[in-house]
Amino acid sequence: AHAAHGGAPATPPAAVRSVERAPADRFERAFLNLLIAHQDDAVQLARMETAHGEDAWTRSLAATIDRSRSAEIATMLALLDPPK
Repeated sequence: AHAAHGGAPATPPAAVRSVERAPADRFERAFLNLLIAHQDDAVQLARMETAHGEDAWTRSLAATIDRSRSAEIATMLALLDPPK
């Protein structure tokens, strides 16, 4: 159901399996890194639509997705490298 990403690659099943098998002390870091990459794919796809899309409503939705997913990525990056 999630296979067609408009030409953008889906998260490979092997990458998901590697997170599932991560030791407990490395699970959260592996999960966040995988999710950051996944959300970045959504940002890139949204930016393609914003730049080249023809439908105004869809471009607006893409801009919203860009902002929200970019904010999520910033939050996850902060979790990976908290201030000291």
